[in-house]
Amino acid sequence: MSLALTCSLMGPLASACVFDLRERRIPNKLVLLMAVLWCIISFAVRAPLIEGLMGAAVLGGGAILLAYAFERLTNRTAIGGGDIKLLAVIGLYLGTYGGLICLLGACVAAVMLAVIVPRTRFAHVPGSVPGQIPFAPALFAGAALCLAI
Repeated sequence: MSLALTCSLMGPLASACVFDLRERRIPNKLVLLMAVLWCIISFAVRAPLIEGLMGAAVLGGGAILLAYAFERLTNRTAIGGGDIKLLAVIGLYLGTYGGLICLLGACVAAVMLAVIVPRTRFAHVPGSVPGQIPFAPALFAGAALCLAI
């Protein structure tokens, strides 16, 4: 992955972490910015577009299907819409294989966040569901792991 693509992924993803920790939401404008940056930079560096689109479909579509199934079975929220959109954009950047590695790393990081966040000042965010953890920092860790590999 080119340096420009790496920076356009990790920079806004770091901002998404801050929003998710403070407000338990990920702004749509931030996700849209990441998608637009991917389009522009991918055409400039001649990145494989099909792989990115497949990654977005697999990660975003898979997250929607799994969240829907979980919510129907348990009547509990599985994952937020912002996290699903963020997964789709991460799939654009990392492709199918890299996106799945990112998701695996994010799941491990989310378990650690579930232990750490309740002990910090980010545990109680006004308007959020008690026990809800931010997933964007876990996705950031997963993306960093994928890029390191």
